[in-house]
Amino acid sequence: MFMFKLARLPSLRQKWLEMFQQLRFSYVASVAIAVVVRALLFFHWMTYIHYQVPAFFSHYYNRDSVWAKRFHMPIPSEAIFQVYTTSLYWVCGLCVGAGYFIPVDDYIIPDLLLSSTIGIIGLLFLIYSFTTLLRLFIYGQHEKYLYNGRLKDLEEYMKLKRIPKSLYRKVLLFLNYKFHGTYFNEEAILNTINEQIKQDINMHFCKKLVTNIPIFQDMPVAFVNTIIFNLTHALYMPGEIVVSCGENVNCLYMISSGTVSILNSVGKEVCLCSH
Repeated sequence: MFMFKLARLPSLRQKWLEMFQQLRFSYVASVAIAVVVRALLFFHWMTYIHYQVPAFFSHYYNRDSVWAKRFHMPIPSEAIFQVYTTSLYWVCGLCVGAGYFIPVDDYIIPDLLLSSTIGIIGLLFLIYSFTTLLRLFIYGQHEKYLYNGRLKDLEEYMKLKRIPKSLYRKVLLFLNYKFHGTYFNEEAILNTINEQIKQDINMHFCKKLVTNIPIFQDMPVAFVNTIIFNLTHALYMPGEIVVSCGENVNCLYMISSGTVSILNSVGKEVCLCSH
């Protein structure tokens, strides 16, 4: 009857996926947990089969005492836990290719078939599990490797152009601040979502920035939202000039993070603006 319950595995898998979504597990964590659960189920069922087949053939095979004694089945006082752990030990040995010792005069055809089948299936399952974990590792390190590769290409380009060390360090500092050691194509990511979601994201990041400015606190909500939707991101490195004295400016700058120094016409610092 237990074999018929295997048909419920697809529905059980769907329940697991729904639980992962509710717990907000990452893709890597979800797949890693799935690999562990599959391994537990696999070795449990292989242990069951490894015990049940000798128990079944012991009623029909004329040399049942040899096979049954090897798996502690004819001993009435044998605890079920010890029988289970013994079968699990044999299964683990077969799956990793270690096998177990069989005397020359004790060859049993069903035993050979069972051992070979479990060994082959176990080897295939271990290869599948190992490749899945390897794929997860590569997936988790993909952005880092991609960033390092792009950074190495850029460094080689700057060396080829003989860029000064000050500018060289400035470029590296800019990339480290913008990407934080990972690489992503922001434009490609934004192209995958619609305008409404883009506005919602922009609202989430910029609403507090705009509403903290005193002149905007008493403005209508529609006007404030219009400002937020039209904001664009700009990144300035230390020493760069944002606006020069006497320059015609048709935009408003808001400091999200960092410090801006205001200098007069002779280069003397007047005040600092920070956020």
